[in-house]
Amino acid sequence: MAIIEDTKGRIFNEPRFPMKFKECLRRIIGGRSFGNRLHLFRQFWSAKLNESSEYQTEAARLDEVSEQISYYNLHQVSAGAYADIARGFHAWRKERDRQQRVNAIKSRWDKQKRKKSLASRKKHKK
Repeated sequence: MAIIEDTKGRIFNEPRFPMKFKECLRRIIGGRSFGNRLHLFRQFWSAKLNESSEYQTEAARLDEVSEQISYYNLHQVSAGAYADIARGFHAWRKERDRQQRVNAIKSRWDKQKRKKSLASRKKHKK
């Protein structure tokens, strides 16, 4: 087993395939809790299925996500599937984080605007 270093200087073992699903999530998502990693994977996979016209209802997407997790738990993750999941997850997370920042900025701006309008109303009442 080879030890490799990534671009940020972190040292880790080279992945071996087929890989267990838990290890796949640990390598791709990181963090300490398997429950948190699984929750993020469910959100990611559901968002991926949401793009497809085949899974219109939330229940159908959740069933498909559960089937996919069961499949990976039984059959493990291949190198190609690992690369696809990693690429897709990182792009999804980047877009999701960007959207959350945009929503936070809009929310802060709206709150400031409301405060200013309330202050101007108080001045006019006097």
